[in-house]
Amino acid sequence: PARLAVPTNLGTPGLANSRAVPNAGPAIWDVTHSPVLPRASQAVTVTARVSDPDGIADVRAIGRVDGVGTAVNVVLRDDGGFPDSIAGDGVFSGTLSGRAASTQVAFRVEARDGAGMAVTTKFPSEAPLRECLIRWGEPVPIGSLSHYHMWTTAATEAARAQTTPLNNTFRDLTLVYGDQRVIYNASFKDKGSP
Repeated sequence: PARLAVPTNLGTPGLANSRAVPNAGPAIWDVTHSPVLPRASQAVTVTARVSDPDGIADVRAIGRVDGVGTAVNVVLRDDGGFPDSIAGDGVFSGTLSGRAASTQVAFRVEARDGAGMAVTTKFPSEAPLRECLIRWGEPVPIGSLSHYHMWTTAATEAARAQTTPLNNTFRDLTLVYGDQRVIYNASFKDKGSP
């Protein structure tokens, strides 16, 4: 056994530290879209859980049609009206209009709190470098085997074309498992044998 030297200053329990901010802005989580694999021209519901002690002033899905640049801006609501199912439960919902097959929309969710000096946060926090993707009219294999869809933006594919096949750069992707689970902000590497 040995006696440890204990400093007189034991840190900052209960006090503000280097990460403290006056207002952190809303927390955004459980972002998803439904149906996960929309058919061509089918409308898609985007949902997100949003919370802030100062209340929520505004929640939006903001993005673009990938490769075309057409703006997408949808208000997400928590009022119990379509497509939101329960008012005031912290789940905000909005509808993206249907698109043609092979169309892909890249979006982020932005939420602004109700504080006097409002703060806006976004999911993914690195947007626009990382984005959530939805693709219409994806083929779905027949049978009982599991299937996965890996969606990347046109910018990611252009960056891949400029590098070597053994590149270790992590690149943003949206991963879809089957037709029921979507994972935004997954990553992949172009790493393999020449």
